[in-house]
Amino acid sequence: MEHTRIGIIPVEPENFDTYIRIGRQSYSQHYLHLWEDRDPAPYFQNSFSPQVVQNEWEDPNCLLYLIEAMNKPAGILKI
Repeated sequence: MEHTRIGIIPVEPENFDTYIRIGRQSYSQHYLHLWEDRDPAPYFQNSFSPQVVQNEWEDPNCLLYLIEAMNKPAGILKI
């Protein structure tokens, strides 16, 4: 039985774009039913815009991570 390798990668400015892309993709696949008219744009603007990610990254009370499976981005984690 082969095990899937999972990695937890801290988000840094050089991978903000990947964090935003994977976050938007993940939320669209799993939470689209929660948004009015199935439109995630307002949520994305408040959660996955470059400025929001920058602000969260600078906040010492917020930790952002990319989750990798088999060395490919597969999800995000925000603590």
